[in-house]
Amino acid sequence: MFRVGLSELRKLFSLEQVYRRLRRRRAELAAEALRTVGPLAPWWLQPAALDAAVASQPCIWAEQAKRLARQPHSDTGLVLVTCVWKELHSGDGGAERADGLLRPAAVLPVRWVAGEQERTGVPEPLVELARQVLRELDLEGTYSLDWSVASGMDIGLDASSLTLTPGSAFVPLAAGLVLFTDRFGGRPNSRIWSTGAWDGRLRAVCGLPQKVATMIQFAAEQIYVPFQNYEEAREQAERSGAGSNIIRQLPHASNLRQTISELLAQYRVAPARNAPIKDKAEHYLYLCCYHRPTAKSYKHKEVLADIIEQCRQRLQGELKELAESSPILIVSASHSPDAAVIAAGVFRPSRLVVLHTEEPEQDKALKATERLLRQFNMQYHPCRYAVQPAPEAGEYGPSGADDLVAAAIEKAKAVFRRYRATADRPVIVDLTPGTKLMTIGLMRAAPPPCRLVYLTHWVDPTTNEPRPGTERYVTVPHR
Repeated sequence: MFRVGLSELRKLFSLEQVYRRLRRRRAELAAEALRTVGPLAPWWLQPAALDAAVASQPCIWAEQAKRLARQPHSDTGLVLVTCVWKELHSGDGGAERADGLLRPAAVLPVRWVAGEQERTGVPEPLVELARQVLRELDLEGTYSLDWSVASGMDIGLDASSLTLTPGSAFVPLAAGLVLFTDRFGGRPNSRIWSTGAWDGRLRAVCGLPQKVATMIQFAAEQIYVPFQNYEEAREQAERSGAGSNIIRQLPHASNLRQTISELLAQYRVAPARNAPIKDKAEHYLYLCCYHRPTAKSYKHKEVLADIIEQCRQRLQGELKELAESSPILIVSASHSPDAAVIAAGVFRPSRLVVLHTEEPEQDKALKATERLLRQFNMQYHPCRYAVQPAPEAGEYGPSGADDLVAAAIEKAKAVFRRYRATADRPVIVDLTPGTKLMTIGLMRAAPPPCRLVYLTHWVDPTTNEPRPGTERYVTVPHR
């Protein structure tokens, strides 16, 4: 059992002062620091100092510690809490030089666990802050904090007597708990870091330059900071050589969940590109719960291709034959361009006709559809597409809705006169996207040689989004 308290911190700071002055005994001093803090060494000592320590005094978890010092592990419920040294001890605060013994800031690796854990050795102030996080999020169930140490380094750690001011750990603790209790679960991404205090609204944190510098040492790819600290964090990221683009701003929002929504979207480890579609579907739906723009981008980049491939594998009978005959495909522009892209990928047409109206919203839908089609045409059978007037009526006539339907049918007939089915070029009409009036017009006007199809799917009740992997094309009879 390693005990780390005030006396160990004082010893560590004394070693730091000597380490800065001397060069010949640095390996010996680093080894003494390693013996003092044990499993916290990868999180507190500079990587070069840790390398020197384990070279001078080998231990069974030496290689594991050296890896952790540069890239943290990803543990279920993991939360990486960053504290400047003065938050741990009333001394002058630790090293800011890369060749020092200590990192610019200390990292406390903890994790959320289910149930009430007693005497875990986590500092009491951090345990009390965790209780505040639980009250703020108002979650059902009981959860508590424990240490998160990598496999092979679980040799016991008691730092419960450490006195610290952990307010800046509120945001990472909250994000870690929400992910830990989410219905989709998942591991946190150890390259996504955050800091931020909360007392009913987001508060700035102190010691931000030291914290950002330490996060960058751990290969952080994104760092979320309070909006009040944003410029300060960007300046430090530039000085550290990582570039200011890794800094993300936690917004000024009315509640905690809104404040950390974008952070939560990045915090979960995404499935590998070759992962099963089931895993990608769960990640997509998780993203939908917290940040829709991120979910949309993820679906387009990582999931649509899998949906298309699975739909092609599910085609049977006539639909399979149609997909192998280079048909003409007619679809309608929609606020979501996914349906048009899926249809184009599954049926691989020789010509894709995208219908749209002149309404402003339809114009936006058309542009979105075109952008995504250009992206996917490079991956699937090249198809040329044209834009035709949609089967949509412009004004209500004397008979109201009947005139609208009649006009829609007439416009649809004009489309079919131009794109007629032939023996070697059948016509497929996808009724999935578009307005209801478009669908009625296309169904009523389509001549018998045309094949009407519709993309079915299961809708997730929580997000009200189609669950990727459940899509299947079915034929629709002529009316």
